Amino acid sequence: MATILENLGFLEFFLPAFTFLFIFVLVYAVLDKFKLMGENKWLKLIASFSVALLFLFSKDTLRFVEFITPWFVVLVVLALFILSLFMFMGLKEGDVEKTVKDPVVYWTVLVIIIILLIVAIGEVFTFVAPDSATGQPPTEGLRAITHPRTLGALFILVIAAFAVKFISTGIESK
Repeated sequence: MATILENLGFLEFFLPAFTFLFIFVLVYAVLDKFKLMGENKWLKLIASFSVALLFLFSKDTLRFVEFITPWFVVLVVLALFILSLFMFMGLKEGDVEKTVKDPVVYWTVLVIIIILLIVAIGEVFTFVAPDSATGQPPTEGLRAITHPRTLGALFILVIAAFAVKFISTGIESK
């Protein structure tokens, strides 16, 4: 029996257009927010249109954006759920602002983002020679990095690093 999700496969045909619009809006928002090109809206529109076109003409950059966007959406949704959970339990907005400005929090988020970018770059842009028999790039390195045992060991190391940091700051303050 065909489901609705199977019938939505035709949307994959429009994926480059969605990616173009996403890049266009994202670049324009960054240019407008940080005033990188002054107050001239037409200049920002032309620059963001040009960048979006550059992304559209390169298949590798399109694949990169299509690979990384769902992960960042999951990261943002997860952060919003955690934030709403803490606010539901009584955390005030001022406390949230202090927590976000804490170096431990934003360095953790930055490390997660950097790991996602490295995995995406490794997945999309192959820097190694393809296998002579299959013609495909070797994926053993990515499989080793994403293996559950490796990820579990990395998770335990991160927890241990934070534990050592918090224990040492607690000892120094006494």
